[in-house]
Amino acid sequence: MKSFKYILLLFTTIITLSSTLIASPASASGFRDVDASKYEWAMESIDFMIDHQVVNGFPDGSFKPKQTLTKAEFTVMIHRLFPQLRATELQSIQGVSPNHWAHQEFSDLYSDIGIYAADQQNFNTETYTYSPDKKMTRWDVLIVLNALFEDLGGRTEPTQGQLLSNLNYIKDVQTKKFASYDQYDAWKNAYSPLTPIIGTVGTDNVISQDLEWLKANALYTFQTQGIMTADNQGNFHPLQQVTRAEIVTILHRLYLIVGENYAPTPPVTDPIPGGTKHFIYGSGESTGSGHNLFYNDEVIDFTVVLNNSLVDGEPIKNVVVRVESQQILDVYVTVNNEKTLYTYEQLTDPINPVRISVEGLPYIMVESKTRFPDQLTENGDNDAMVFVES
Repeated sequence: MKSFKYILLLFTTIITLSSTLIASPASASGFRDVDASKYEWAMESIDFMIDHQVVNGFPDGSFKPKQTLTKAEFTVMIHRLFPQLRATELQSIQGVSPNHWAHQEFSDLYSDIGIYAADQQNFNTETYTYSPDKKMTRWDVLIVLNALFEDLGGRTEPTQGQLLSNLNYIKDVQTKKFASYDQYDAWKNAYSPLTPIIGTVGTDNVISQDLEWLKANALYTFQTQGIMTADNQGNFHPLQQVTRAEIVTILHRLYLIVGENYAPTPPVTDPIPGGTKHFIYGSGESTGSGHNLFYNDEVIDFTVVLNNSLVDGEPIKNVVVRVESQQILDVYVTVNNEKTLYTYEQLTDPINPVRISVEGLPYIMVESKTRFPDQLTENGDNDAMVFVES
C-alpha cells in the first residue's frame, strides 16, 4: 500500500515539474498574464507573431502584454515579419552604433528613407538621428510605418476635403490654423512630422506644406485601412506609449493587407514630368502651392495631375488658375508642351478668370515668377498661393 502511495506521489511530482518547464504555450491563452477576457482583441495577433517567430514569450511563462517597447525592438519585429522589406543601398544609420545589437536591422530598413523614420529631424538642415532606446509612442509608430510602407494598399492620394474631415473626427490630433506662411514658418513645430499637430494656412485651411500633408495623409490612410484607429470617442492617443499587445496587433493588421512579401515599388521613370505633384479627382476641387517668396525662393512650381479627374463621370474639360498674393507674380502654364504666360492682372480678375482647356490631358505644369523680385523685403507681405480649380 505504501509503495502504491509512493508511486502516485512520484507520478504527480513528475507531472507538476513537466508543467513548469513549458515556457512557450501553444496559444496566447496559455500565457499566464494574457487574460482572455481582457486581451481578446490581441489574442489572434499574439498567436500569429509567436508562430512566425517575430516575438517570443518569457522564460517565466509570461508575454508581458503591457510592456512598452523601444525603437530597436520595434525595428527588429518589422524586420522579421517582412523579409523582403530591405533598403537597396545599405549605409550606417546616424545614432546607431555599429556594435548595437540591432544595427543590421536599422541599416536594412532605414537606409533608403533616412530622415523620414528618424527620431530627431531637422528638415531645414536635412540632418537627423535615430534613437534605438527611445520608447515608441503611437504617433512614432504611425510615422515610421508610413515611411516604410509607402505603397500601402495601393494607396491613392486623398482629397483635401477627406483629410480635413478625418482630422475633424479625430479629437486629440489638433489642427493649428495660420493666417499666413510667415506665421507658419515662425511656429516652433513647423516642418516637424514627429509633432501630432497639423498646420493649415489661410481661410480655407489649406494643408499645402508637404510635411503637414504627410502627417494628415498618414493618419487618414492608417485610420481608413483599419491599421491604427481612433477609439469610439474619436481619440487617437498619439503620445501614448505602445505596448507589446498593441504593436503585435498593429503589425498583424498591416501584414494582412500588404502580405509577407511586401517590398517598395522600385523607382521607375515617371511619365509625368515635374517635381511636386498635386492631384485633382473631381468637380469643385482645388489644389495649389505657395510659400513666403522672400524666405524660400521667388518661384512656385508644381504639376497638376488630371488623368483620373472626372466630372459627372466625364473627364474634366476646364480648370481655372488664380493667384492670391500681395506681391505681383505672373504664371506660366504648360499645356501639351506649350508654355503660355498669364499676368498677375489676369490671374486676380474675379470677373474673367483664367480658364484653361484640359480635356483629355494627363497633366498641366504651373510655374510662377515674381515680377519685381528686387522689391521683396523681409517685413513685406510676401505670402503667395497659386491655385488650380476644377
